[in-house]
Amino acid sequence: MFKKNLITYGSSAIIQKAISMFLFYLIISNLTIKEYGFYALKDIFKLGLTFIFTFGILDLAIPRFFMEENNKKEIFSHSIFIMLFYLFILIIIYLIYSILNIQIEYVIPISLIMISFIFEKFNDMSIRIFVFKDYAILNSIISNLIIIMNLVFFLILSKILNPLISILSAELISSFIIFLYLLWKFKEYIGVKFNRIKELISYSFPLLFNKFFKLINNSIDKLVLQLFFGLEVVGIYAFIQRIAMMFYSISNIFITSWSSISLNVYLKKNKENIDKIFRLILLLLLLLSIIFSIFSSLIASIFDKQHLYIEYYKYIPLYFTIILLTISYQIFGVFAIYDKNTKYILKIGAISSIINFIFSFTLCYTYGLVGVIIATILGTFIYTYMINKRSLSLIKENLYKYLYFYYVIIILNLGVYFVL
Repeated sequence: MFKKNLITYGSSAIIQKAISMFLFYLIISNLTIKEYGFYALKDIFKLGLTFIFTFGILDLAIPRFFMEENNKKEIFSHSIFIMLFYLFILIIIYLIYSILNIQIEYVIPISLIMISFIFEKFNDMSIRIFVFKDYAILNSIISNLIIIMNLVFFLILSKILNPLISILSAELISSFIIFLYLLWKFKEYIGVKFNRIKELISYSFPLLFNKFFKLINNSIDKLVLQLFFGLEVVGIYAFIQRIAMMFYSISNIFITSWSSISLNVYLKKNKENIDKIFRLILLLLLLLSIIFSIFSSLIASIFDKQHLYIEYYKYIPLYFTIILLTISYQIFGVFAIYDKNTKYILKIGAISSIINFIFSFTLCYTYGLVGVIIATILGTFIYTYMINKRSLSLIKENLYKYLYFYYVIIILNLGVYFVL
């Protein structure tokens, strides 16, 4: 099953990556550095919306409870309640904005992000359920459709609209179309039973606060750079991050293939050969990560036709360390999330975020952009190490040897930065 999923998700990832790389090239070519700096802050804004309005129920609690319990209609119905609640709040915000005539910079882009947010959250929830249910082909088709529609609508809209408005509008239209399909797909589970909100929140809220701390870990870098140097440096940093994230997109093949199996491992229903799976994952990650580290500057130059970022290519392998640490958490740390006692994760997130926050300000002031990357590496390492240790203690399989080998891969790739 793992190899079958690997082939399915791998084929899908090749298509997605080819299209997303072309789309990224178009975005970089059409947006100014300042506009791209704003676009890079989009995910931070959406995580803030998750924290305030959806309580983490859509993308955290519902997929987890949906897979384990028999009364799936009772669980899934809460997604409709959350969406209606958010849309009601959104209408109130727009009424206040209209009445008070508040002037906000980037008001149209912010509005597009806020509207598309709720559809994307529902889509993410549904796709996560597909992963757990082992619907690899359907999941791949939907993921490909999203990126294809983003590209097509961007090409159409960019002829008549500002490039920033065009990409955000394209993402909104694509997410809404997929939302309509998924709503139809899950129609049998839609109802009006909202009596388990408290239980779902008790599971998702610690994870949601943990997401807030992850937001600090993952976003304090951009916010500190914005504070000290402005949006242009944020745009430069976002370019470095975007190139490094290309490897994450590739490794997501392994992460997604592993997700459907990892839940069965936690529930003690697994029938797969775990040792064989991890040997294959680590071997492929070792080869791919070294190749990416060595050729990262070449990859970056393909997208940077105007050579706006050329002097910063050298920092991509260093930032790549953060990506590898994040992958370790998504492979080895998943069992801590499946455990319904999620308060421990919240504690870990708080500790690592405080450390990252302190180091980001200190090192950014002293070393600039490199200091911010180093601070993020430290915060991410503390978080992933503690989560991975907690996670592996919850299962009967001994996976520590694979975790230690993975840390060797990270050290090898960090060595590439200092050698090159």
